[in-house]
Amino acid sequence: MIKVFGAAPSDPTSLFRVAPQDNAGAVAAGLKESLSSHLGEDFAVRILETLGPERFLIEIAGAEVVAQGAVPPAGEGLFVARLESLEPLIRFRLLGADSGAVPEAWRRLLGEVVNRPNFFSERILSLQRFLLADSGLLSPSLSKALASLVGRFSAGDLLAGLRSGAGLPLEQLGLFYEQQLAQLLTLDPRNFMRQDLRNPRNLKESLLRLLMDLRQEPAESGSTFMARRAVLVTEIAGVLRSLLDLVELNQLLNNPGLRREPGLFLLLPFLGWGTEADLWLRWSRERQSPGAEASPACSLMIYLDMDSLGPIGVLLRAGNDDLQGKIMVVGGSAVQSLQTLLPECRRELADRFVRGVGLVVEEVGKSGVEDFRRRAFLSTLPALFQASG
Repeated sequence: MIKVFGAAPSDPTSLFRVAPQDNAGAVAAGLKESLSSHLGEDFAVRILETLGPERFLIEIAGAEVVAQGAVPPAGEGLFVARLESLEPLIRFRLLGADSGAVPEAWRRLLGEVVNRPNFFSERILSLQRFLLADSGLLSPSLSKALASLVGRFSAGDLLAGLRSGAGLPLEQLGLFYEQQLAQLLTLDPRNFMRQDLRNPRNLKESLLRLLMDLRQEPAESGSTFMARRAVLVTEIAGVLRSLLDLVELNQLLNNPGLRREPGLFLLLPFLGWGTEADLWLRWSRERQSPGAEASPACSLMIYLDMDSLGPIGVLLRAGNDDLQGKIMVVGGSAVQSLQTLLPECRRELADRFVRGVGLVVEEVGKSGVEDFRRRAFLSTLPALFQASG
């Protein structure tokens, strides 16, 4: 289990430094070079081992170094930190949710990502292997587009070792890519996910376009060549859907509105998050009548189309201390399956919503779920955050 936590930045014990006398000169110099363009930014620091009083073995920017600092309040694990200086010493400060810079929901979901080692990293590695073993199975334009996608994840210092990492021993690959993805989410999220879908450099738009291109690839399996091609297209589509999950997660983490409502994030794992499913989300704050006291109430609408349960519509209303919601499904088997999840879901949410969690499952038929989807999403498509496969 990887823990994610931090200390308040005003706390002097949250300041750490990398001293030259504790590390090889080449390592310290290489680390400074890697961090030179990230002064003042946030990034991931993993405290691996306590070496002695105020001395720790840490991992930062892909390098293991010895750092000096006070004992972290929660021990070893993954921290979010801010780089403060490079000269004369590398100094960074652990950040905590109380500072407002790292919301609790942000840290919680970062923990969920790195707690699933290899989930995304294996898929990126698979995508790279698909490209290396293409042998003319894909059209030149699609092969070029996939190569461009790998290049996007390899841009800058974030995933520069993607291709070179293929030479690592197999048992090290999972950890290597997990580390790279943790940096991707923590080091520079603003450049990774741009909200403007009209931006041609937008990674999410590129992924969606590639999925559409894949659908147009011939799927006949009348020959050995075409059968291999169909399998390859299916596998690549799975990779792209997983990467879309990562992009959607990062987009949610950086959405100012959702960031103010951390309790809503807790619902996602219970409603198909991380599964092979189309996922549509829309968040809104309830309107207030003139002169009325400001209300914290907000709503979250979710549409899922899952292989196992079919289409599902979810309408949730959350306040400061209560949550009410309805889960709309098509068939009776889906009702029974979701009913078994509700007790666990209520228990997980009980400490956040002290006045109670009211969730019901209702069978409405396919037309009812489609009507919900049309009213909730298709009528306001430009404002939608969409991750569909």
